[in-house]
Amino acid sequence: WNNLSDGGHYAGTATATLTVTTSGTGLSGDIYRCQVISSGGITLSSQAALAVNPTVEQTAWLQTYFNSTQLSDPSIVGNNATPANDGIPNLLKYAFDLNPLADGHSSLPAPSISTGELTLTFQAIRNDVTYTVQASTDLINWSTQGVTQQINGDLVTASCSLIGANPIFMRIVIAPAQ
Repeated sequence: WNNLSDGGHYAGTATATLTVTTSGTGLSGDIYRCQVISSGGITLSSQAALAVNPTVEQTAWLQTYFNSTQLSDPSIVGNNATPANDGIPNLLKYAFDLNPLADGHSSLPAPSISTGELTLTFQAIRNDVTYTVQASTDLINWSTQGVTQQINGDLVTASCSLIGANPIFMRIVIAPAQ
């Protein structure tokens, strides 16, 4: 168990009401409990799981691939579930409209190098998720700084300059829209 503090995803951590301020479906299934400390000792509440329902659009996508029994099991249809066992979570497959039951590696956006730039081109087809392209020189610190984007309808082309001694890495961060 981790103690929570106000800021980030939470508000009211030291009050009678905990507010999860940026839940999105990525926190769905996280387990919470309350700890009360008094002169009489420590009392723990029962635990409860946070349930965040997917959007209407995401639900329709899930219903295309999963039966009613599977739809009731977050370990199969949750955003972080990987029912194809390919390591690509459902949220990522949803964002790129891939089959969650098939290996999606060959269908993910792939970078290319041209005229001194690393480029990543992809379709941003979902309105209920955010697509954020980030760059890094060390695979630890990621930023949108230095990333330029051209958007033509739902086609996004993101680029970073390769000029300099450091290698450049790019990634697309997919998150439920808040």
